[in-house]
Amino acid sequence: MKISQFLGLRAKPLPHWLFGSVCRRFVGATLGMFWLATASALETSSAFYPNDPYFDPGTKNGTSEGYYGQWHLINQMPISAKNAGLDVNIQGAWARGLTGEGVIIGIIDEGVQGQHPDLKDAFVNQYSWDYSKSPEENHANPWRSTPDLPGQNHGTSVAGVAAARGGNGVGVTGAAPLAKIAGQKYAGVVYYGGFSSDEVEAAAIGFQGQENPSVEFTLSPGASAPVRVMNHSYGPKHGFIPYESDIHLLQALKSSSEMGVLHVYTAGNSGAEGGGGYPTQDSNKRLQNT
Repeated sequence: MKISQFLGLRAKPLPHWLFGSVCRRFVGATLGMFWLATASALETSSAFYPNDPYFDPGTKNGTSEGYYGQWHLINQMPISAKNAGLDVNIQGAWARGLTGEGVIIGIIDEGVQGQHPDLKDAFVNQYSWDYSKSPEENHANPWRSTPDLPGQNHGTSVAGVAAARGGNGVGVTGAAPLAKIAGQKYAGVVYYGGFSSDEVEAAAIGFQGQENPSVEFTLSPGASAPVRVMNHSYGPKHGFIPYESDIHLLQALKSSSEMGVLHVYTAGNSGAEGGGGYPTQDSNKRLQNT
């Protein structure tokens, strides 16, 4: 799967539709991560409902005619036989106060714009890393994993789908609106130190705030895992398929999973093409309002 290119401006508020674009592409896989996040989160006594301007449908917030809000969370489109029930049924979790509070979600991707107005209160620098930079450069950076190029918006978009800060009256809400976000800049970069892609991916999977993840590829036995959910929205067009030759990857996933980390991989983008022979027919849905 080629990492999709989305329009956006680094260090400025991204368009309200940017996060929704990722939802449409990853509603079959990425949102599953946020159910895991809310299931692991603290349950509060207060129900949650967003006050974020682009959550609800309508044109009052400057949106175009026919804007149906964040339909992937709560579908408020005119119901038809084609779109009935097409959301993640999140109301029950929010009604119980399950918002992702107390959970850190790792976004292994092109980088995350941690200073984005709808992410800055969720971003955790300590558990973020840029694999194109040296350890010294990472330690000196208050916003590790920040994208360097205008087209590197995918990780920021995925982070917004996950945990754009809800209830702050800004932009949109994530499915886990009070969860924290850690960005790992892995995809589409030249790796510092000459490591291979497999080695760096293994380092990202095992990263839990080590001083140098390029040396400490996996967690030490008995170590804590503050980042409890990791999202992987990258790879080939089909869904994630591990091979026996992926030694670094498989060992990192095994060690990480044994310490309670939940890993969610994209189902791919080939669903719109009939699946391509892979079991991804349910990914990349096209929601219609007719």
